[in-house]
Amino acid sequence: MTSYYLYPRLPFSAASSRLNEIRESYEQGGLDAVASTAGISHPKAHPAPTGGPIIGSSQLKQIRDHVLDDMARYLGGDSLSRARVAKFDRLLGASLGQHLRILPSDAAHDETWNFIGLVLLPELSVLRFPDLHPARMLGTKRNALRRCWYRRHVLGDLMDSDKSLGEDELVGLFERTAMARNRLLIRTIAQYILEYDGTSSRSEWARELSKRVVYSTGPRMLDVLDGQDLRALLIECDPRFSDER
Repeated sequence: MTSYYLYPRLPFSAASSRLNEIRESYEQGGLDAVASTAGISHPKAHPAPTGGPIIGSSQLKQIRDHVLDDMARYLGGDSLSRARVAKFDRLLGASLGQHLRILPSDAAHDETWNFIGLVLLPELSVLRFPDLHPARMLGTKRNALRRCWYRRHVLGDLMDSDKSLGEDELVGLFERTAMARNRLLIRTIAQYILEYDGTSSRSEWARELSKRVVYSTGPRMLDVLDGQDLRALLIECDPRFSDER
């Protein structure tokens, strides 16, 4: 039986100081210097005292080693080309999903991702977003690692589709508040997008579809709909069909 763990949480005051340290290291020595600052603990990081198994130092070390092994093909330089970003995100999400074994309730806290992104795996955060924007480095919902883990957590094998979801499509699914809290809705829309066989741009069609779904959340309680009901809603909102009515 797979065990899931509580991780250390790094308060935002300490995370901001840590980000400044990483920025200085990156400016002086690039990604290698950032990697040298990584660790499995921080004096101000502690797991939430809410009960549940707490991850140990040896496990954190193993997780770091496993994820870096998975991402080794990308760690040879200090930047990613635009063409490699999407594959990087998918592989990172799959690796984090496999190795973190984090309690979902713990993964919902920003301070948990402060620790994972700035202490445990800082070089991956910096490699993905070398401008080190706080929104990507700190543990908010747009955090470099958190967003990849959450996409994998919600979509699972849909992230491995040969057609693959584009970044604009993923942003449309996960950064619209009315949709992001409903995992079944996100999965249903993702599957629907992957099945698209229209003649226009898929990303433009998906953007319009998402807008119409969000609009429909006003008069309807989508949280109570099952997969079949949500599928019917998507057909109703689909620009290919609804514009013909």
